[in-house]
Amino acid sequence: MINKNYEEIVLRAKEAVHDLEEPFRSIAFKEVLNDLMRESVESLPPLERAEGIDSSGGFLESHGIQTLRQLINLTKPQSHPAKTLVIAYYSMQAKGLDVFQTESIIDGYREALMKPPTNPSDIIYKNKKKGFFMNMEDEAGESGCSITDQGIKEIESRITKAMEEKD
Repeated sequence: MINKNYEEIVLRAKEAVHDLEEPFRSIAFKEVLNDLMRESVESLPPLERAEGIDSSGGFLESHGIQTLRQLINLTKPQSHPAKTLVIAYYSMQAKGLDVFQTESIIDGYREALMKPPTNPSDIIYKNKKKGFFMNMEDEAGESGCSITDQGIKEIESRITKAMEEKD
């Protein structure tokens, strides 16, 4: 089903540019295909949270975590990618921020009273490579990132492990 939809989109893009001469045809094809793919994705129903994922702050509350600083102290992230993952998780759980931009991460560092990384975009990219973040658009259509199910599970397992060690 999905492959058939992609095939139809590619055929529509080819039809739209078939009268153009090269190199304009190739350039136009890429743009038309990009627009058609974006329209196709935007027409999909919104994704629902994966089963068991709670963005209401319930997981944090159930573990007595009320501030970002408490979460940082509990999980003890050592690297900037780990710190950024904790900040993104807290922003989603406690503040309802499902999509964040680089500035949101920098604000999180400040809130946690930590020095932000020199190149936060690179740190975000490293978390994307690990599968913890993915590109996403917010409701206003601005590009940003969102923490993935894998990133959520990573942080929640760190919290659970830290709580067990604490007892």
